[in-house]
Amino acid sequence: RRSAASAATRSEKKYSSLQRLQMSKGAITCFGVELAQRLEGSGVAVNVVNPELTKSTLPKEAPLPLRLVFALFGASPEKSKDYGVTVACDDAFAKVSGKYFRKGIEKPIPEVYTDQAVRGRLWTESARLVGLG
Repeated sequence: RRSAASAATRSEKKYSSLQRLQMSKGAITCFGVELAQRLEGSGVAVNVVNPELTKSTLPKEAPLPLRLVFALFGASPEKSKDYGVTVACDDAFAKVSGKYFRKGIEKPIPEVYTDQAVRGRLWTESARLVGLG
């Protein structure tokens, strides 16, 4: 029987940049959905923008075929930035809040990020980590 500490150590050894990217994107989406709900009716718009594949150094630990996919099909960082800037600054989005955009197009929020309990735990833990809770 292995201990939890032993399992955590094994998990840390297998941790990759792609896992970090996936986890951070998930946390950003959960946090954005939760923030939009908390600010509903305040006049502040909160949306989540996922620019999809972007050419960067993040997938450097990925297997060669995946690195090639990023290199060949990924958008430039400038193009990916434009997706977020458009949603944040364009008047067409001024009254839009609580939405999820992929490459500048509104999409359904992935179900995994709509769980209220998960979002609440992330919010509470984030507040605690920055000294607000």
